[in-house]
Amino acid sequence: MSLTIAVISPVRQTGKTATAINLAASLAICEKKTLLIDCDPGQQTSYGTSLLTAPLKSSGFYAVMTDRSRFSQEILTSTLDFLNILPAGADFSRADFLFADTDGHVFQLRDRIKAAAADFDYIIIDAPSTMPNLSKSILLAADWALIPLNTDVRFPVRLPAQLSEIKKLFSQIIMLRDQFQLRLKVAGILLNKCEQRDDVSEKILKEALNILGEFILSSRVPDSGEVRDAFAVGKPVGVHDVMSFGAMAYLDLAVELIGKLKTS
Repeated sequence: MSLTIAVISPVRQTGKTATAINLAASLAICEKKTLLIDCDPGQQTSYGTSLLTAPLKSSGFYAVMTDRSRFSQEILTSTLDFLNILPAGADFSRADFLFADTDGHVFQLRDRIKAAAADFDYIIIDAPSTMPNLSKSILLAADWALIPLNTDVRFPVRLPAQLSEIKKLFSQIIMLRDQFQLRLKVAGILLNKCEQRDDVSEKILKEALNILGEFILSSRVPDSGEVRDAFAVGKPVGVHDVMSFGAMAYLDLAVELIGKLKTS
C-alpha cells in the first residue's frame, strides 16, 4: 500500500525542500518506488533533482490540477530507477486559489493522488510554507506529516518561535483528522542542520528534545557542506557524495521512516 508523506513546515528556511528531495532520493536508493511532488512556489524541488532522463518538459502540478493534463502524463522519470518527479509547473504561483474550501475543491489533490498511488510505495510532497489553502489540501491528501526543525544557532527564527508555529500545525492536523476522519499522523520532527561544536548548539537540541520528546526522530541531519554543495549543483546528496555524513543521515532517515510507518 502506498504511503503519502507531506514534508511541511510553518516556518521558512528550515531545510524543508532539501529534506523532501533527499528523503525521496534515499527511498529510491532503498529500492522503494517513489514519487516526488513539487508543491512549493520556489520550485526548487524540480531544480534540486536534476536527474531527469530528458529535459524538463512537464507542464506539472498546476496543469494536472486545472485538468489541462493527466497526472500520469506529467510525471517524469529520473536517472534513479525508483524515483519519479512531478514538477510544480510554470503557472504554479496561482495554485493556492484552486484549493479554496468550496465545492469540494479542497479534496482535488487527495483524489488525484489516490488514483496514482498504486504505482508507488511512497509519495513525497514538498508542501509550501506560504499557501494556506494548498497546504491544507496536502494535509488532507497525506497519511503522514514530516516536520523539519532548524537547529542552526545562526537561524534568525529562534527555537521558541519555531516551536510555537509547530504547535499550531499540530493543532491543525488534529482538527483536520477529527473533522474529516483522516488517517493523518505526524511521522516525526526532523532535527535539521545540527551542530555539535558548542554549548549553545547542545542547549538548543536538549530544549527541542525536552519539549517535543516523542515526536523527535532518531535521525538527525548535520549542518553539512556536502548537502549545500549537492543542492547547489542540483543533485540529492546521496547521488552527489554517497559516502558523506549528509548522505548517510538521509539514508538513516529513510530507513527509520520505512520501519516506523510500516508498524504504525
